[in-house]
Amino acid sequence: MRQPAQRRGGSRERRALEVFGGGDDRGTARSITGPVQLGKELAHTRERGYAFNDEELVHGFRTIGVPIGDESGQVRFALGLRGPVELMIDERVPFFVDLAKVTAREIAGVLR
Repeated sequence: MRQPAQRRGGSRERRALEVFGGGDDRGTARSITGPVQLGKELAHTRERGYAFNDEELVHGFRTIGVPIGDESGQVRFALGLRGPVELMIDERVPFFVDLAKVTAREIAGVLR
């Protein structure tokens, strides 16, 4: 059984930074390029409650990621919603975030 990141030797952010490791040249000009930038993005993601990839991995596509929690509130899964920037325009992003969150809650309910 896997232990939470905190029990494996540090905070979730620290663990993500260890996994990141740097030196990966995949992505686009918008990609996160180092551990400091990644740490800031992880903090921002936690504050707003969802992840947002704005053409960072593939040019022309955006992705929204929301957590799916269990009964105790622990995040066990994630739901990603991806689409072309032509459809996921800035004005529509809040709608897509809300749609993803509602869907994640429904999935969590089924999994309980």
